Amino acid sequence: MTAPRHDWYLKEWLAALGKRQADIVRDLGWNKARVSLMIRGGQPYTRDAVNELSYYLNLAPYELLMHPDDAMTIRRLRSDMIRLVESKEIPQASTAPRRVSIS
Repeated sequence: MTAPRHDWYLKEWLAALGKRQADIVRDLGWNKARVSLMIRGGQPYTRDAVNELSYYLNLAPYELLMHPDDAMTIRRLRSDMIRLVESKEIPQASTAPRRVSIS
């Protein structure tokens, strides 16, 4: 996976979620130039923009700083851990002391 020139993954998130620049323009009321510059990394993002986009895309704000594949992997791991805890299927560690040999 090639690192982008910018430090967020808005373009990749739009592709992963089936959204287009025109959707942001229409749904958020942003102008085309702003959306284009933000996607290309030509305009710095602000906290308000990150919050608005993350809410619109149903993401946590920090996920915009991660590639969608990485964020989805973390989501799956978190979900699996919660499911394990709730099902109490966590393997119990042995309480017997382990012998360690020192060479």
